[in-house]
Order: sequence, then structure tokens, then C-alpha cells
Amino acid sequence: EEVLARDYDLGFSGNSEDVVMHAIHLLGNCITITNTSRNNEFFITPSTTVPAVFELSFYSNGILHVFFKEAVIACSLHALLNKRHRNGISGILPNVISQEQLVRKAASLCYLLCYEGTVSLPCQVLGQVCHEAIEQFIQYGVLLVAEVRFW
Repeated sequence: EEVLARDYDLGFSGNSEDVVMHAIHLLGNCITITNTSRNNEFFITPSTTVPAVFELSFYSNGILHVFFKEAVIACSLHALLNKRHRNGISGILPNVISQEQLVRKAASLCYLLCYEGTVSLPCQVLGQVCHEAIEQFIQYGVLLVAEVRFW
């Protein structure tokens, strides 16, 4: 549903549960399904054998581009926060990152990953693409804008 909402088509249609069951059937030995007793929930985890990793990598290529920008923003944010906590920077709000700093980190990560997937069209600037992805995170409520006053 999320993929379709982004105007992408992966060749599957129908009920979401049917699509998931078909995917589980396709992945076969590449995944492990664990059933829990409460609420009849089950967890799907990837197998870490070398053949399974290669096969899962192959299948992920079809959907990777759909969430590429969001993944870059999330990884950039994680890297910035991790660096801040590791260095023990004091005097700064603990979970506040400047949007400009996040855009720069994300753009550098996009540049590093430019041969792994399509981040932007050739005529687009990476910084602007990252800024727009961050704005979407803000719009969806994933990131919050803090009003920080400097006296």
C-alpha cells in the first residue's frame, strides 16, 4: 500500500495479505518464520547464509529505490546523533540537529551511494533532494521542528 501510494508498481496486485504470502513463498529458504503464541503473531527474519543473503539482495533491488531517500535521511540522522552522544558534546540539546547539518550529511551519503541506486534526476541538486525528503519527514510527523532561540 505504501509503495502504491508513492506511485510505484512492483508487479503485484490484490489483497496485501495475499501479496505477503506470495512473497513468503517466493523467498522460501531465505527467511525464517517464527510464530508466537500470543495474538497468533509471527515474525519473519532473514537467513544469514551466504546464498540467502545474495538472493535477498537480488529481490531487494526491486524495491530499494522506493525507500532510498528515506533510508539515507534516517541513516544520516542516526550517524549525527551517534557522533554527538559518542563525543559527549555538552551545552547542546541532546536530540536536536540542525536541518542544514542533516541536509549536508545526507547529501554526502547520497554522493557516496550514487552508484548503488538512483537518488535524484541528473538535473537535480543532491542537497535540494535531501531537503525535500527531510520536509516529508517533518510533514509526516517523523521529525519535529524545534524552535531554538539563541540570545
